[in-house]
Amino acid sequence: MKKYFLFAVLTYVMAGCQESLPPVNMELVKGLVDDTTMRVPLSQLPQADNRVLLIEDVTGVRCTGCPNAAQIAADIKDNSTAGSVVIVGVYPTTPKSLTTYISPYEDLFYQTRLTSELSQLIAQNVYMVGGTLPGGGLNRKILDGKINVDYNTWVNYANTLKNVKSIVNLETNLKFINDSTAELKSRALFVADAESVPYVTIFLIEDNIKYPQYFLDSTSYNYKHKHVLREAYTPYNGLPLLTNGFTAAERGVVVDQEWNLVIPKYVIQENASIVIMINYNDGANQEVIQCREIKLK
Repeated sequence: MKKYFLFAVLTYVMAGCQESLPPVNMELVKGLVDDTTMRVPLSQLPQADNRVLLIEDVTGVRCTGCPNAAQIAADIKDNSTAGSVVIVGVYPTTPKSLTTYISPYEDLFYQTRLTSELSQLIAQNVYMVGGTLPGGGLNRKILDGKINVDYNTWVNYANTLKNVKSIVNLETNLKFINDSTAELKSRALFVADAESVPYVTIFLIEDNIKYPQYFLDSTSYNYKHKHVLREAYTPYNGLPLLTNGFTAAERGVVVDQEWNLVIPKYVIQENASIVIMINYNDGANQEVIQCREIKLK
């Protein structure tokens, strides 16, 4: 596998002469143990699955409008207005006036900080969030010329994206191999040609983290934050998916991967999920074309 993976990386470097792709920091890849790309006969291709809707909610604990955005995202998921929905709560480190709770509470009473440099990269480089929160969007898709769209429009956009067929069917299987390590197996089968080079992105999210939250006229000290982004096993914008000399994700191409994912000790496994997505990463086009959420427990 290792020689195939190295060959795949070299292939993408060489392909840079023809197409300029964002750099991938291979030091950020955690846990990939097997990786194979092949073709299946077109006669054996299944029907296309519906595309899962990903909502990335860029939020902060001192942002008074952020609980409203979280509720809208939850309503979209709970009411199934857009079919299957995955939510990721992105807590950037800036602006500090909206993302960091006032001392001494953060240091004395709460063990877990929600903000992370990982979330900052997504907020800054994907959604181009500056000094205003909340932010975010759906499937990292450009909607009416923007990728960062007002949360009050999420329901309407979700309804326009429901029942859309995906070009890739994504199957997953997860099991624990010891107390701290989960084995994730995935199969990405392309039932139509991809527009660009596909990437795979894997996150760990956690629900029900108690931490203060500002509201317009009060502060809740027992607010339970959900879908909090805790860890990434790939770069935030993904790892090139193809191996074995494949340079295009055409109809019939299938990618099998196996990951050993170490779960941080500070994460309550019963409240956590793995999120795996297949996405583009060619600069202007970072769209997520398929996504799955798998509960750890």
